Amino acid sequence: MSDTVIMPPPASPAPPATDPQQPDVAFAGRRWPLFKLMVKNAILQLLTLGIYRFWAKTWVRRYFWSNTRIKDEPLEYTGLPSELLIGFLIVLAVLVPLGISYHFIELAMAAMPFAAQIALNVFYYVVIIALIQFGFYRMWRYRMSRTAWRGIRFGLEGSAREYVKKSFLWGLLTLATLGVAMPWTRVALMRYRISNTRYGDAPFDFEGSAKALLGPWLVFYVPLILYFGLLAASGLFDSDVMSGTGEPQINTSLAISASLVLFLIFPISIWYRVREFRFMIDSTRFSDVSFKSELETLSIILLGIGTAIVTFFVLLLIFSLIAVVVGIFAGIYHGVYDFEATLAGGEPAAAFVVGVLIILTFLMVTTVIKTVIFQRGIVFQACRTASISDSGAFNRVLQSTAAAPAHGEGLADAFDVGAI
Repeated sequence: MSDTVIMPPPASPAPPATDPQQPDVAFAGRRWPLFKLMVKNAILQLLTLGIYRFWAKTWVRRYFWSNTRIKDEPLEYTGLPSELLIGFLIVLAVLVPLGISYHFIELAMAAMPFAAQIALNVFYYVVIIALIQFGFYRMWRYRMSRTAWRGIRFGLEGSAREYVKKSFLWGLLTLATLGVAMPWTRVALMRYRISNTRYGDAPFDFEGSAKALLGPWLVFYVPLILYFGLLAASGLFDSDVMSGTGEPQINTSLAISASLVLFLIFPISIWYRVREFRFMIDSTRFSDVSFKSELETLSIILLGIGTAIVTFFVLLLIFSLIAVVVGIFAGIYHGVYDFEATLAGGEPAAAFVVGVLIILTFLMVTTVIKTVIFQRGIVFQACRTASISDSGAFNRVLQSTAAAPAHGEGLADAFDVGAI
C-alpha cells in the first residue's frame, strides 16, 4: 500500500468579500446537535463493540471543523473513517508483536540481576514514549492534510523521526534539570511543528522565545515541587509504606499540607496551560498575518467545574434509576430467584455483567458530557477570544500539490493522544 496520496489542487476560489463587522474567528456549533450526535455515537460504539469509534471520531470532527468560521468561512474536514481504521490496524501490527516480545524477554530475564531488569524496563518505556511522539507528529500531519479553508488545504512537512529526536534530546535536558528546562522543551517542539505547517503553498512561522514561558512555568513548578517535598517528608514515600511490609509512620500535618497545596495546583495548572496556549497563538505568524488570543483562565475553570457538577448529578440520576429498576426486579423475583445473593457472589457471571454495564454507563455518560460541555466550551471560548491582524494574505495563497498521508492517525489513536 502506498504511504501517500497526491491531492490535485482544485480551482483557486475567488477571495470572498468579508464583513468588517464580522468577528475574525467564531464557533457556531450548538450543543443540542452535538449532544444528539454523541449519544448516537455512544450507542453505535456499544452495539459494534467499539468498532464504530472511527466513524464517531470523523463525524465529531466534521461538526467542530464545519462550525469553526474564520472571517465567516468555515473550515472543512475531509478525513474518512476508513483512513482512521486502516491506520489503527497498521499500528496494531506493530504494537502487538512489540508487547508480546517484551513480555517474553521479561520472563526470560526473571533470573537476571535487578539492574538488568531495570534497564529492560527503561528501554521499553523509552521506546513507547518515542512511539507516542512519532504518532503525535503523524497525527498532526494527517489532520492538517484533511483540513481545508476556502477550498485550500493545510499541510505539515518535516520529519516525524526528527521530531522524535528533538523530543528525546530536549526530554533528557528537562530530566537533567528536574523540570526547570520544560519551557525550552515545549517551545522547541512548538517551533518545529508550527514552522513546518503550511496553508496551501505558504508556510507558517514561529517567533516565540522560551523566556516568555519561564515565569509562568515557575509559578506552576514551585508549588508542584513543594507538593512532592511535603509528601516525601510526611513519610508516604517510605519504602516500607510503599511495599506494604511495615507500619506506616506518617506525619499527618505534612500530609494535610500536601493536600492543600495540591488543591492550589489545580487552578495554577489550568492558568499555565492557558498562558501556554496564548503564547503559542501569539507567537505564530503567517506571511504578514499575526494572531492573538485573549483566552481567560477563569472561563476554563468554570467550564471544568460546570462539567464536573453536571456529570455528578447526571450519573447520580442514572444510577438511582438503575437501582430502582434492580430493586423492582429483585422484588418481583424474590423467593424465586435470589437476586441479592447473585450480586453478592452466588452467581459471579451476573455480578460481572452488572459491573460491566455500570462501567460502560459511566464511560458513555462522562464522554458525552465532557464533549458537549467542556470540549465544545473550550473551542467556543478559544474562537471567541481569537483575532487575526490581516486576513488579506490568505487570499494570495495557492493550493499545494505536496503528498498527503494515505491513512489515519494510527499510533496516536492507539495511545489515545490528541483531543477530538
